[in-house]
Amino acid sequence: MKKSISAFKTYLDELEKQMKAAAKQPNPAFGLFLADARTPAFRLEGLARLYAGLHDKKLFSKLNKQVKRLEDGLGEIDHYAVLEKEFAPDTNVPVHIKDYFRQKAEEKTAQLNKLLKKEKWLGGGRVKAVKATLKTAKWMAPGQEIQSITDYYKKEVAKIDSFIRDCVFDDMENDVHELRRKVRWLSIYAMALQGKTKLAADKKKPEAHLKKYLLPKIIHSPFNKIVASGELKSHVTFRKNYFLALSWLIAELGRIKDDGLRIMALTEAYMHTESLTAKEAMKKTRKALGNQYPATETLLKKAADISKKFVAEGNLKKLVV
Repeated sequence: MKKSISAFKTYLDELEKQMKAAAKQPNPAFGLFLADARTPAFRLEGLARLYAGLHDKKLFSKLNKQVKRLEDGLGEIDHYAVLEKEFAPDTNVPVHIKDYFRQKAEEKTAQLNKLLKKEKWLGGGRVKAVKATLKTAKWMAPGQEIQSITDYYKKEVAKIDSFIRDCVFDDMENDVHELRRKVRWLSIYAMALQGKTKLAADKKKPEAHLKKYLLPKIIHSPFNKIVASGELKSHVTFRKNYFLALSWLIAELGRIKDDGLRIMALTEAYMHTESLTAKEAMKKTRKALGNQYPATETLLKKAADISKKFVAEGNLKKLVV
């Protein structure tokens, strides 16, 4: 079996196993959420997204949409379930707000259960169909594929670099969250490609500006452990220190995004449960979170500062060899 198909098959097999286990449960969607089915779904989605940019766009775009619906469903459950759990012990947040998050988690779970049934994920039909379709794809020769993926990375890096330089960072969802999605795909591809990528260690000491990014928690993160396949003559190669710096940026943007979406979620809950205007709901949100919690404007400024400094240092453009 060719390596390209093998990477897809790994995550399809994992999802198939999780689907079979979930099918035996009274609430399959929530079972998949608890089993972290989102991780293999994310990586499978990443592969489909990447390969749609390389060749056979129609085939891989269709697969991407199918897996994205599954991953999005799990992500929506995660969003509200995490909020429900986080605010459960918080005495500053009213019971009806906590109930709102619980109800939304249940609503999203019910929606995903319908999707699982409609698209035949639980019965195994979807995985079987995808595997059959992948056998019809015209895969590139190994060397050609590595070069194509490398070129794709360079194009994506250039797009992200421009996005950051042009971004005004005045919206949490469309700016910060969207940027994090873009940079996170670079990391997800690297992991999902299973041996086609490698990290090239610099022979010299890291440049001075990189030291602030090369923290122990970043260096030792399991998401930065990439093992190159010895069966391949060439790999998509990243400069290690810049790949680690990218990991730092993803993590920091993730923290800012979570803080910002927490404000948005509470405001949404107050608006829906108390029929308030956005301004009125925001007042209650600020009171519930407390004076020490950063304002949205502060979070947006921080995201802008770290992102624009990151590209000004040339870190993104030095990522791919």
